[in-house]
Amino acid sequence: MPGTLCIRSLPRCGTDNPMCIRKPFHNTSRNSCLSILRQRKSQMAVEREYSRQLSAQDLREHEELMTELQRVIDDNLTEQDRRVLTLHYDEAMTYAQAAQALGISTSAVNKHVTSSLKKIRNILKITR
Repeated sequence: MPGTLCIRSLPRCGTDNPMCIRKPFHNTSRNSCLSILRQRKSQMAVEREYSRQLSAQDLREHEELMTELQRVIDDNLTEQDRRVLTLHYDEAMTYAQAAQALGISTSAVNKHVTSSLKKIRNILKITR
């Protein structure tokens, strides 16, 4: 390409060519590359620290929300509602399994879960 400088077109450096610009050109290129790598490394460190802090903040917010949810459940749901929710969500039981464990019908478990979630949403002002 006319007008562009290619390092291959420059004369080889050595004792026979005192006007050589190839070596300084090479050093400048190398230093520029090293500078870019240092900047990227620094930027990655900043991003990792930001991510770590964000994760810690997210964890605190999650813990606060879970504490608030537990308070709402304890203060506003009946004992049977709490038992049904515990079996279904904490113990990962199906409605049928929870119904069998509590000695109630599957439709009763469904009603407890549905009404409990509705109460929780209303108290926490969660819209669907």
